[in-house]
Amino acid sequence: MLSAGSAVALVALYAIALGTSGGRRIDASAEHELAYTGGSRLDALNHVILVSVDPVLVLAAALAGFFLLRGRVRDALAAGALLALVNGLAYGLKLLLYWLDPLGGEAARTSDVASFPSGHTAAAISAGLVAIVLAPRTSRVPVTLACAVYAAAVGLASVADGGHYPSDVAASYLIAMVVAGGVAASRRLTPARLREPAPSRGQTVALTGLVAVVSLAGASYWVDLALAGSDLATYVRDSPTAAVVAPALGALSILLVCTYGALCGAPARPPSRLHHGSC
Repeated sequence: MLSAGSAVALVALYAIALGTSGGRRIDASAEHELAYTGGSRLDALNHVILVSVDPVLVLAAALAGFFLLRGRVRDALAAGALLALVNGLAYGLKLLLYWLDPLGGEAARTSDVASFPSGHTAAAISAGLVAIVLAPRTSRVPVTLACAVYAAAVGLASVADGGHYPSDVAASYLIAMVVAGGVAASRRLTPARLREPAPSRGQTVALTGLVAVVSLAGASYWVDLALAGSDLATYVRDSPTAAVVAPALGALSILLVCTYGALCGAPARPPSRLHHGSC
């Protein structure tokens, strides 16, 4: 249901944001207001959080490999599938939709490069999903919240840095859920007796390292943003579209990532007993 619902929402988002004049106007207005708000300090802040994405993605891939080497095969394969499919799908759609431009929205945009969906946002949320899928159930709630906050920060920075429209970021969140829903379903259907043991001390330390980097980057961004931001009333008055779109993007990230975290923490289905005792 998560995958199907996200796929439907993704199609609707593309149709509205790039296929209607109203959607294109709102998208462009929010992008312009966010990109020209805050001055040099916020420009530097946006740049720093975006630079953190590549190291975080490498750490997530290395963590998946480490879990694989230490025998956590199912979890490692799920993490690898998240990284490969989320980023591959985002990059493939970016090139395909830019080339085909079925609704004419790309031609109407001011950017002359492919931007729908956002690659940085897809990478950030996929790395966060890896941390969630590898985290033990006892620590999944704080890990999920940290990853949701980080994905929200990268999404907002992608727009405020001037490289993307809000719809690009929302699309990356939805693409991640299209993939993650299938991964969550496959893990949930795995019988409890076939599930792998809890992480070892070394795996826990490695996972903690990734979550610490994500937490520090995400928390620093939002704290610095609050300290550097101008008066809220003035901002809302001068940037009415962005004042609505920016919180909506953050809320979407937190909602979707936390939904995935809840699915990962759901109890496994018990093994079927339909043929118990039969040959």
